[in-house]
Amino acid sequence: MPSEDSATGISVSMRPRFSLFKWLLLLPVRLLILVAWLWAAAGCYYFPGLPQKVQIVLCAALGLSTIVIFIVSRGFFRFVLFTIGFVALGFALESGKASNEHQWNPMHARSPSIVFDGNIVTIKNFRNFNYRSVSDFAEQWEERTIDLNTVEGVDYVIQPFAKWRGLAHTFVTFRFTGGTNLTISVEARRELDEEYHPVAGLFHHFELLYLIGSEKDLIGSRASIREYPIYLFPTRATSAEARTLLKEMLERAQALTVSPEYYQTAFKNCTTTVIGHVNQQRTNKIRFDWRVYLPGYVDELAFELGLIDFNGSLKEARPKCRIYRTGGNELAEAEWSKMLREQIGRVE
Repeated sequence: MPSEDSATGISVSMRPRFSLFKWLLLLPVRLLILVAWLWAAAGCYYFPGLPQKVQIVLCAALGLSTIVIFIVSRGFFRFVLFTIGFVALGFALESGKASNEHQWNPMHARSPSIVFDGNIVTIKNFRNFNYRSVSDFAEQWEERTIDLNTVEGVDYVIQPFAKWRGLAHTFVTFRFTGGTNLTISVEARRELDEEYHPVAGLFHHFELLYLIGSEKDLIGSRASIREYPIYLFPTRATSAEARTLLKEMLERAQALTVSPEYYQTAFKNCTTTVIGHVNQQRTNKIRFDWRVYLPGYVDELAFELGLIDFNGSLKEARPKCRIYRTGGNELAEAEWSKMLREQIGRVE
């Protein structure tokens, strides 16, 4: 006599010799339901714009409704109820509109304003902070003018931010004639007293910010006052390729200042956005690769694609391209950047 599987409502045989086979056959369905439920629970807990107490109430309501659905429904009707619930939650999570009008964390207080006049670019809200510790720093937002014709190259920076290497922040820094530099870091823009969490970033919890500043700020703060290693990899990009990449990233930064968008941990993060810009110049596009979504390993992918300018293996490159505590707060920016590259043997 047939019965229904308690998780899926699909009819299964009561005959013992087939029970294990049927259970294994339905395992992908059960796993899909579990993943969907975990996504819904995370979405409730990190529902954007709600106080934490309300988010916890939403999680409790999700758990209670799940129990009720399992008690009062079976088969296809149960599937319909779950589908309606997940779709409704998905629409609710996607219904918000990104905004630049919040009380921001001081490090993300201003978004860049960029004006192009041919190859001359004026950047307002260029960040150049001076740090004494992670939480003790002197804020300094400046206006800078650069000439795109003087771009010489671009370097790629990776810093893990957890004991497991896979979780990492990546960004790019551009070299100019005369030793000056400009760094662009694509970040999850945090509000006042808000902490970054990768799961929260899946649910429109942060806006997307192209933070533009000096190497002394954006690299120096990470190398000197944070506990995890940081790596500076020179790339094989020509000056023309670096110039095009910089121009596209500056245009994108200005577009976000006018029309803000949400950061998204999986598909619109520090690594995927840079790869998107790089792909605009490549005929052989960088395709899906698991290392893109675990950025601490993206240097492996970059080496395989021949993007890193290093004669040797990645195993040899990592220690040679690692930046140690920098100091040098008294140095001018160009001298500081020169000191940075002396550590990896890249001073011309």
